[in-house]
Amino acid sequence: MVVWAVIPCCTAATTDYAGLLVVRLSLGFCEAAYFPGCLYLLSARYTRKELVKRTELLYSGLLLSGAFSGSMSAGIINGRNGARGIAAWRWLFIIEGSGLVSVALIPFFYCF
Repeated sequence: MVVWAVIPCCTAATTDYAGLLVVRLSLGFCEAAYFPGCLYLLSARYTRKELVKRTELLYSGLLLSGAFSGSMSAGIINGRNGARGIAAWRWLFIIEGSGLVSVALIPFFYCF
């Protein structure tokens, strides 16, 4: 999950089209196993009756994230263009990526 979270931060560092393609391909490679993998892990752990509710929560989270991501992105981009010499679209990837990294590291620190 940490690798998946660092890749959006790397998108902000790209300078050309080839670099962007490499970063997006890496992101797609990390995300490819997510959706079938989540359903497989849920089905391996829960009974058939419990699986319905867990799958519902997974789909609901997917829909809610899609519903609010545009508003959050607009809020991040608004007024940031040129701040500290960085374009607004780069700020978007830096802020979202660093937030994902912090969430991804929570289980690591919880174990220690």
